[in-house]
Amino acid sequence: MRIAPPEAVGYAPMCDDLSHGRRVERRLARWTACFLLLFLALDAGGIACRMSERAMFVRMAAGAPPTPQEAATHDARRHGVELLTLAAFAGTAVLWLAWLRLAYGNLALVGSKRSRFTRRGAVGYWFIPVVNLVRPFQVMKDLWLRSESMNDRDAYDQLPAPSFLSAWWGIFLADGGLAIAVPSLLRQAGTPADLIDVTDLGIVVNLVGAVAVLLAIGVVRGIDRRQQCFEATLSDLPAAVQRAAHTPRLHA
Repeated sequence: MRIAPPEAVGYAPMCDDLSHGRRVERRLARWTACFLLLFLALDAGGIACRMSERAMFVRMAAGAPPTPQEAATHDARRHGVELLTLAAFAGTAVLWLAWLRLAYGNLALVGSKRSRFTRRGAVGYWFIPVVNLVRPFQVMKDLWLRSESMNDRDAYDQLPAPSFLSAWWGIFLADGGLAIAVPSLLRQAGTPADLIDVTDLGIVVNLVGAVAVLLAIGVVRGIDRRQQCFEATLSDLPAAVQRAAHTPRLHA
């Protein structure tokens, strides 16, 4: 497996760069976690909307159709939550990728200064269909393991992925698959009973999504904690500092 050299990651091995990289990584990690929490709150709002819609569909099944005003209110509320959720998702995705790019680049500042992928690849794989079902998880595994051990070796491919990381990725993919299925089933629903079933599935999707978001926050915070333990070694320091460290001091 090809290992990206330090220069491909885009950092020079300088102590000041390491300190700066840690500070910026922490800032981005906190913002990413905040947006994930916002996304989680909107997910809870989506569950509340679906519960309200389910009650309306139950009344329809009992022969009490909603008034036009009630139906319009439900539609407006649902569309509002969907738009806010979409905006929160876009903002979270931008922050996640910015944090990922920075955190992955920090690997070039410690230990072996190697990584399996380049920073560009670590971000770009998320946008490639089919590939994004596997490659991003490999990127996150590489980032997690190298951050945990201060990048003390060249290759990590044969090491098992942490169970926490695997659980997050599995639930994340399950949530994405279910979210794609719900709109299609909703269009095919022809009776109040069908609408109730689809709404129940939508509630499950929201719950699975909430678990995925909570685990994603744990992933960000876990990697951030590990990267804040990064320390500069003598070989990372500028040449002048290295010479000063090896020069005997004369005491008066």
